[in-house]
Amino acid sequence: MTILLLLATFVIALLSTRWIYPWLLKLAISKELVDGYDGRKLQQTPVPVLGGWAIFFGICLSAGCAVAYGNLMLPPLVLIVLLVMLYIGTLDDVLHLSCKMRLLIETTCLLLFMALSNESINHFFGLWGGIGQLTSWISVPLTLFFCVGLINAINFIDGIDGLCSGFCFIASAIFGILFFYIDFIAWGILAIACCGAIIPFFVYNVFGSKRKMYLGNGGTLLLGMLMALFTIRLQQSDVGISLWTQKGVGVIPLILAIFFVPLFDGVRVIAGRFIRGKSPFLPDRTHFHHLLVDTNCSHWVATLCILALNLLALAGYGLLCLYGASVAWQLSGVLSMGILFLLIPHAKIVFKMMNKTRSVKKHTAMVGSALHLSCAIGLCCLLLLASSCGSVKKIRYFQDVDSLTEEQTPLIRPIALSIGDRISVIVSGRDPELTQPFNLFSDDYRYGNSYNNRNSTMLMPGYTVDSHGCITIPVLGTVRVAGMNKEEVSAFVQNELIRRDLLKDAVVTVEYLNLSVTVLGEVVAPGRIYIDKDGFTLLEALSMVGDLTIQGNREHIVVLRTEAGKQVPYLVNLCSVRDVYASPVYYLQQNDVIYVEPNSMRARQSTVNGNNMQSVSFWMSLTSFVTTLFFTIFR
Repeated sequence: MTILLLLATFVIALLSTRWIYPWLLKLAISKELVDGYDGRKLQQTPVPVLGGWAIFFGICLSAGCAVAYGNLMLPPLVLIVLLVMLYIGTLDDVLHLSCKMRLLIETTCLLLFMALSNESINHFFGLWGGIGQLTSWISVPLTLFFCVGLINAINFIDGIDGLCSGFCFIASAIFGILFFYIDFIAWGILAIACCGAIIPFFVYNVFGSKRKMYLGNGGTLLLGMLMALFTIRLQQSDVGISLWTQKGVGVIPLILAIFFVPLFDGVRVIAGRFIRGKSPFLPDRTHFHHLLVDTNCSHWVATLCILALNLLALAGYGLLCLYGASVAWQLSGVLSMGILFLLIPHAKIVFKMMNKTRSVKKHTAMVGSALHLSCAIGLCCLLLLASSCGSVKKIRYFQDVDSLTEEQTPLIRPIALSIGDRISVIVSGRDPELTQPFNLFSDDYRYGNSYNNRNSTMLMPGYTVDSHGCITIPVLGTVRVAGMNKEEVSAFVQNELIRRDLLKDAVVTVEYLNLSVTVLGEVVAPGRIYIDKDGFTLLEALSMVGDLTIQGNREHIVVLRTEAGKQVPYLVNLCSVRDVYASPVYYLQQNDVIYVEPNSMRARQSTVNGNNMQSVSFWMSLTSFVTTLFFTIFR
């Protein structure tokens, strides 16, 4: 059902944008809503600028139908904010609003969205020494700074045909996949609707001659705000804590990788203007796409090269995630790629590659080279995807469940008490005064305390099994309990009370107090877990520590158990239902030690010789070599 809704949304967005596009083109020409030549811009003739309205129409119609049909919840505030940005951008195309006015309106729209939706970039997910939830005094200014910068970075790259729309298509597709993965169906529908609406505009913008139309400032502000809202929604702490942290995905480096070229190129351009003593709002021709076009590169080839460069950055980030890099290393990797992007003399490299020629032969070779580079990057992405899919076999639990008709659950094995165990023995009856002499008392004791809470457990009255295997109960005296389970101790005490004619209607309740197991290794929260019942399973223990990390070896769980004074190791394969249920350590006992071994990928990170075929540094070096070789051959 979700797939059909997704396809329907995409098709409706595509067809509706295709239908409205000619009408908006005629309207723009009749009302002279065009972008003229001013010496800095690349077009030689006026071009209509209502492309953003065509995309907005496709998004609203398709997303609205999908949300209504699927009974989904998408805040109307989202479309209101997008419409305001589209309207203000169109006014800027006509009236040429000042940059300060645009910044003020962008800030106001973002503040309105954050105030009404209570959403912002509010969590760092353990980055930089464990930074987590951010206060509103930090998250609100941070969100404003990043999102306003992102909106204007998207506006900056709208200088050549297809670049801004092509980039937003790729970003929306990625966001759509992520939203569907985390079950944000409504936001995923919105992202897919954006993809479908962009396609007709992209085709006309890049390959159209008589029907060419620009996004205009309205379209770029619309898409920039939409990308900012996607970023805010993906960055919510309720998503990150439950998913991103456990999967080892750094949301902040992921966002930087998605918007790699716009952000880092924007930083380079703004820094260059400051260095030259010019206003950061003063337009110029120092953007990366301007440098490419100035070397006689056609618009669509320049667009292809820039989009390929952004995909290369995403592929680099994907390698870091695939091979288990921490969030800090993921961020360092993306920033390192960004610094290289800032420092490499792009103009000179491209200048040599193009060789400043307009001949058909060399221009064709240049186009072919760009296509080869794009195909190579696409192949790398497919290989990454294939590698990640292949690793699922070692990650998914109970892989043989489909081949089983039914599997018998093993019988519960009651825990036998041993020396050092601590238990509570509570005697109750009709008359509390008669049972009082047989019980211990503690003012701090309350019924219903959690036995997995160490502090509450220590406050409860109880008996510790001594070195002879005995406990001492008031009035009854010494009772040997070693080797007995809870039911046996309860029955023994009850029979003793009756046999000695001390209490006829006694009810004896026995509970564990300090029985525990220890979980170590590749789990989310290693530590000690307290057992409060018989039949406490290995799966329960692993769930209470947050499950295995993505680097844990699910096929080789080690459980150490003390038997006859010796530590006996048992191995459990969580990928097999039969192996789990047949294991003698499926039901845990006190003092068991569970160790989750790291998988081969995690183990390689601790070795000195990490530059092998499956290390991150090897593939980064190989990528750098291939890129250098490409520019050397085709310069």
